[in-house]
Amino acid sequence: MTAEREAMPRRKAFKYHPSYPGDHLTPVHFELHVLVKYAYDSRYYCDFHSDTYGTVGDSDGKFNISFGINSGGVVIAWLGDLDRLPSGERQHWMHNNIPLRGDNKSDFFTAQLPTTPEEAFTAPPLPIRCLNALAKWNAAFSRRYSVHLYKPCSIEDRIQDTRRYKRLIFNNSDDFKCFVSEFNEIVNENTNNQKLRSFLKSQRVPIEPGAKGNKLLEKVYNEVLKDSDNLIASFFFLYDLRLW
Repeated sequence: MTAEREAMPRRKAFKYHPSYPGDHLTPVHFELHVLVKYAYDSRYYCDFHSDTYGTVGDSDGKFNISFGINSGGVVIAWLGDLDRLPSGERQHWMHNNIPLRGDNKSDFFTAQLPTTPEEAFTAPPLPIRCLNALAKWNAAFSRRYSVHLYKPCSIEDRIQDTRRYKRLIFNNSDDFKCFVSEFNEIVNENTNNQKLRSFLKSQRVPIEPGAKGNKLLEKVYNEVLKDSDNLIASFFFLYDLRLW
C-alpha cells in the first residue's frame, strides 16, 4: 500500500474488474464523455497519438494521463496513473468510471504493453494520415514537375492543423463535417491555381478561361499524369460530400 493510499484510507476507489490485482497496470474503464472536458476547455489539451491512443493534461503541465479507447467507445486508463491525478481531476474521472465494458484492445494497450518492438509505435489518427499523405503527394509532384499542386503550407500551419485534428475524437456528425469541409478546402480551394495554369500551358494542355480547383487538377491528372484509374474523382466526391 502506498503512502498516498494510507493517507486517504476513506477515499472512494475506482471500480475495476476483480480479475485484476489492483496494481499500477490494472485497466479502469470510463464513459467516452470523460474526455470532453479536455478536448473543449482551453485550460486543457487532448492529443491523439493514434485513433485509439491519446493523452490529456492541463496547459500548465501539472498533470497528464494516457488513455485508450476500445471498439465499444469505452475509455481505458491505468489505475496507477489515475491515483496520481490531482484530487479534482481524480473526482472527474471517478464520476465517469464504469464497470468493465468490452475488452481492452486499443493502440494504447498495445503500445503500453508491446510484445514486439514494432508495437510500441502507433499510426497517427486518420485525419493526420490524410494531411500527411496529401503533403507527401504535393512535395513529390513538385520534385517531378517543379510546381506545387497546392499552395505550400508553413511548418507552423502544419503543426496547428495537426493539433486541431487530434481533437476529432468523438466520431459524431459535427466532427465529420468539420474534417470533410476543411479537407475539401485544402484539396480544392487551396489549389495552386495561377501556377498550375502556367504549368498546363507550358505542357500545351488547353484549359478553359477561369478554370480553377478540381477542374485544373482534373487536367493535370488526365493530361499530364495520364491517370487511367480516374483518381481525380475522389476529389469531386469530396466536394459533393461537403456540399451535402
